Amino acid sequence: MLNAAFVAAQEVPGYEVYLMWWGGNEVNGYLYSEPWNISAHTGYDNQPSFSPDGSQVLFSSLRDGVQTDIYSYYVPNGPLKRIAGTPESEYSPEWMPDSKWISTVRVEMDGTQRLWRIRSDGRKARPLYPEFHDIGYYGAMPAGSYAAFVLPEPFTLQYWNRASLLPETVDSSVGRSLKPYPNSNELFYVSKKDTTSWTINKWKPGELPAAVTSIPPDMEDMAWSTDGNLFMAKGSVIYYFDYMESGNWYEVADLSVFGLKNIFRLAFSPDGNWVAFVAEE
Repeated sequence: MLNAAFVAAQEVPGYEVYLMWWGGNEVNGYLYSEPWNISAHTGYDNQPSFSPDGSQVLFSSLRDGVQTDIYSYYVPNGPLKRIAGTPESEYSPEWMPDSKWISTVRVEMDGTQRLWRIRSDGRKARPLYPEFHDIGYYGAMPAGSYAAFVLPEPFTLQYWNRASLLPETVDSSVGRSLKPYPNSNELFYVSKKDTTSWTINKWKPGELPAAVTSIPPDMEDMAWSTDGNLFMAKGSVIYYFDYMESGNWYEVADLSVFGLKNIFRLAFSPDGNWVAFVAEE
């Protein structure tokens, strides 16, 4: 989701959200089940995330041809329900830590894109930071602070907290995936300054960004596992980066055996037992 024109487009990409059981570890090998389609809908389904207790997967879905709404799937066998049916479009829904509210990027009726929060029953929506707009994607950080991928090009990484009068611009030419390292204020993101070889950078408030590892230009979305490894996908293959020890990349799973291709938007449940992801139809 980059701007309001995306919402109005007559032809949107066809994506499905999948869920699979996950187990094992890097020492003995990761294990996984055959994925199953939990969105079960032709068209746009994207941006999955787990609830704090791992019982639900949130995602954004375009089901009426007009705007996207937030849907919730109960792990592992459903049902699927719509959280909120609004005139506006919502993207990148994530449960907030108290499990009562959901944060989301809302495309407002005038095209403004801001970070909102909405009750888990779909009521009482309001902007989290009314003065900050042009938000494409975001990452929640400790103590109510946020990092955001901000429009227009060259897309910038900006950071703000409740004490901020103005957001801090951290970097430019960045990717959409903003993932804090678990239980820390260290943010990981993709730098696209070098168009031939992107890098994963890390940053924390008060410090300068630092490169961690290089990645091919067609790898975009990151997810942290419960054992501290960083996962990404390219085509039908899922890889992990051993951040804490070797600093190397390893292949984990090739899901082409299940007829899947172009996997992205990985998300791990808090207990590490489930993985949600998006794949092209």
